[in-house]
Amino acid sequence: MKQSMKRLTADQVKVGFIGLGNMGSRIATRLLDRGYQLSVYDMDPAKAEAIAAHGGEATKNILELARTADVLLSCLTNDEAVRSVYTRPEGVFAGHGQGPSCWR
Repeated sequence: MKQSMKRLTADQVKVGFIGLGNMGSRIATRLLDRGYQLSVYDMDPAKAEAIAAHGGEATKNILELARTADVLLSCLTNDEAVRSVYTRPEGVFAGHGQGPSCWR
């Protein structure tokens, strides 16, 4: 049986975004402009608060973000940052039973 992917609209999904540097902050802003419900995290709380000022929600830590998002996006600087964000004890995968459906 052939299955097709279902397109999700802004009102159907809560997006989590990690990494709000030069590229990440622009992507996050674009998601907000398109009407997505967006939660964000960055090591620099001021960057997350800047997105919150435009309608996003700043989260306290990565695990909180991972547990509340339907879809998780990240824009990180290098492989080491990716490994740290996803695999450390308080990282994305620590919330594997309570986050995006691909990990359930």
